[in-house]
Amino acid sequence: MKFDFVDDARSFYLGYARGNGFGIRVMNLDHDREGIVLRRKWVCDKQGSRREEYLTNKNRKHKPRLQIRQNCKACFSIGLDSDTLKYSVFMDDHSHKLVTFREVSSHRSHRNLDEDDYAQIDAMGKNFIRGCQTFEYMVD
Repeated sequence: MKFDFVDDARSFYLGYARGNGFGIRVMNLDHDREGIVLRRKWVCDKQGSRREEYLTNKNRKHKPRLQIRQNCKACFSIGLDSDTLKYSVFMDDHSHKLVTFREVSSHRSHRNLDEDDYAQIDAMGKNFIRGCQTFEYMVD
C-alpha cells in the first residue's frame, strides 16, 4: 500500500482503528534536515507499560494512577521509498479487549472537532451559553 502524504497514512490507520475498536498514538517520527518524513510509526494507545520502579515504589506520597497501558503490540509503520510512502510494518496483535463502536469515541485519537464545531462553540460562548449546554446541543 502506498501513500502520497503522511496525513493519508494516518487517516487510513485512524479509520481502521475506529472501525476495530481501539485508539492510536504516534510512537516514532524520523525526518531529514529539510523536514521530510522518512519514517513514522503509530501504535495502539495501550502499547507499553509502566517502569518497574514506579510499580514497586515503597515511599509513595500519592496513590498510584490506574494502569492503562497493557503492552499491546499492534502498530502501523510507514517509510519513504523513492518519493512515496510505503507501509513497512502492520501488526494487529492486541493484548486487550477491543471496545464497541459506541465506546470508541472515548479514545483520545477519535475525539476530534472540525473547524465548524469550534466556530459554533465560540459563537455560543459569546452568547453566554454554558459549555455543558453547548455540547449537549451538539450531541443532539
